[in-house]
Parts: sequence; C-alpha cells; structure tokens
Amino acid sequence: MRCALGFYGGNCSLPCPTHCQHCNTETGACLWCDVGYTGENCDFPCARGTFGVNCTNKCGKCAGYCDNKNGNCSEGCKPGYMGIMCNEVCELGKFGDNCNQSCGMCIGECIHMNGICSGGCQTGYQGDLCDKGCLICFF
Repeated sequence: MRCALGFYGGNCSLPCPTHCQHCNTETGACLWCDVGYTGENCDFPCARGTFGVNCTNKCGKCAGYCDNKNGNCSEGCKPGYMGIMCNEVCELGKFGDNCNQSCGMCIGECIHMNGICSGGCQTGYQGDLCDKGCLICFF
C-alpha cells in the first residue's frame, strides 16, 4: 500500500515524526529531515554553529546563535564581520562592531576585528590604532 506523503503504517494513518519531510511508509523511519533538523527521527535542531539541510553548513561569525534553518545571525555579528549571515569581512579601512569604525593612520591596513595597525603608524601618529597625533613620536 502506498501512503500519502507524511504518513505510514498498515492503514497509512500514523503521521511521520515532526520535522520529518518523508518517512518510510512501513516503519516510519525518517528518510530526510526538514531544513535545520537532524537525527534518526529529525528531533534535534542543528548543533550550535551549523545550519541548513542535514546541518552541513557552518554559521558565520555571529555574536550569538545563527538560525538553524537559514544561517542568519539575529543578534548581529562579532566585531570585524558584517552581513545578515556575518560571513563578510569588513571592507578595507573599516573595523569593529558592524564595521562602522574607520582605521587610523596605519602603514598598510588595520586588523578588521579591533583596528590595531599591525604594520605600524604613518609619520606623525602613534598608538595601537594610530589614532593619536604626536609632534615628536618615539618608535
């Protein structure tokens, strides 16, 4: 007997497990889970840091959890990252939360997470962020 999608059993009256898109029509064993769920009976949301079909995608640099279905970061991104999935590095010359801070007077680029100028400062500037002017700088 062929059961309607979502049902199994001798008379096809038993529903497949919750979050199970399709189950074996005889045993009820889940054949594939809804997006964002895993486990033999699709009863576990994706583990922290993963999302999507079979929980095989890795989350971006979320400040909190990412959505187990689509990977969106509802609590925002860690410093240095942007985008709805926090998988984009700040554009050059920017750093910090929401990439809304500008780098100082660095030689080269600043670190996108904290703004530190790892290559040093241009002449006339000092400090880790090269944001403090100086008349006589000591290097």
